Order: sequence, then C-alpha cells, then structure tokens
Amino acid sequence: MRVYFVFIFVSVVDAGHRLDKITEGAMQVLDNAHLDSTIRQCSCAEDSDCVKSMQQQARQCSNQCWHIFNEISTQPAALYKCVASKISTLTSFISCISDRLKSCVESNQGPQIPQVDIRKMFNIGEQRLNATGTEIINSGPIASIRPIAEAVMTFGGCVKRCFVEEKNANGFCYENKRCQPLITKDNLRYALRSCLSAVDWKSNAAELCECANKAGLSRDLKNICPLLRVVGG
Repeated sequence: MRVYFVFIFVSVVDAGHRLDKITEGAMQVLDNAHLDSTIRQCSCAEDSDCVKSMQQQARQCSNQCWHIFNEISTQPAALYKCVASKISTLTSFISCISDRLKSCVESNQGPQIPQVDIRKMFNIGEQRLNATGTEIINSGPIASIRPIAEAVMTFGGCVKRCFVEEKNANGFCYENKRCQPLITKDNLRYALRSCLSAVDWKSNAAELCECANKAGLSRDLKNICPLLRVVGG
C-alpha cells in the first residue's frame, strides 16, 4: 500500500525525466549491498514463491502500521478503504515488475551470481528514500501537505521494520532457498517503464488522492489532486 502514497508524491514530476534516476538509485542500493561472494540464481518457481510470501508479509505489516494515519485523518476507516480499493492494481504492478525483470531461470540449477545482503539492501534503501522524501517534502506543492508526507514516511519506516525485523527475523525467503534473483539495470529500466504505463499509475494516484481527500485526510490535499489529473492526462 505504501507504493500508492509514494506515487502521489512522485507523480507531480515528469515520469520520463525521473525514471533513469529511479533506476540508477535502485542499482546503487544493490551495488552497495553486494557481498564478496556469489549465490545461485533462483528458478522462476522459487522466485514466484518468494514474491508471494513477501507480498503477504507486506500486507500484514501495512495493516499493523496503519494506526499511524489515525492522527492525520478524521475518517481512518474510510481512508483505509481508499487504499484497499487499489490493492489489485498494486498487485498487478508487482506481478508485472516480476515478469519483466527476467531475473530468474527455468532450472533450479542456475548459474552463480553476485550475492546481495538483503537486510543491508533494505536499510540502505530506507536511508535513500528518507533523504529523497525530505527533499520532496520541502519543495513544490508537497510542502503544503507536510503532515501527510511525514506520516507516509513514518508509515514506510514502520512497515520496513516490521518486514525486516519481525517477519524475516530468522531469514528471508531467498536466504532459506539459498538463491537470489538477478537484477540488471537494463531489465529494471524496461520493467519500470512498461509496468508504470500498464497500470496507468498517474490516474490511479489521482483517484487515490481524491478518495483520501473525501476521507478527511487533509483539506490541503484538494490542491494536489487536480494537479495529478492534469499530469496524468
């Protein structure tokens, strides 16, 4: 669910201009989390199992952390319904990314690839998102809805801690299977570009924005939603 709140904030910027930056940033996170070792590349069946497991864990953590929005919404139950209505779209987006990354192989005897410290990857990723989030909050129209933006960042941190420290305290799915997917820059860029277009993310972000505004999230949010409609058109 966190993804759709992030979409609200990044969609006010031209997606084509930022796509390469997003790709570069993601690859830098992976590079910084690389270990001096290799690991077997996952089969597509193994990768699919882990993606499904992580999606379920993320949903559980999102529900656990949802209370954070009680402080900024007069109708938290209505706000929850807004986000829940977009779950199927988010699931489609994640499935699209997984399919287009071409990160797995058919056999469970895959080649050796550079190994990533998954826990470190999440920690570095959170640091980069927080830094980017702070920059976005202090610029443009987002500054007018600072409490919402800050709540989103707090929510994201809560979900990350739940996911990493609670759900996967004894090891991530990939670690238990002793394999990892292989993510390359070209495949990641292609996946992001094609999947963001396929799910019509700007329109979905605008709809979520309008629904959240009606759910009493913030009066200032109404100034953002029309902008999303214009950009999304």
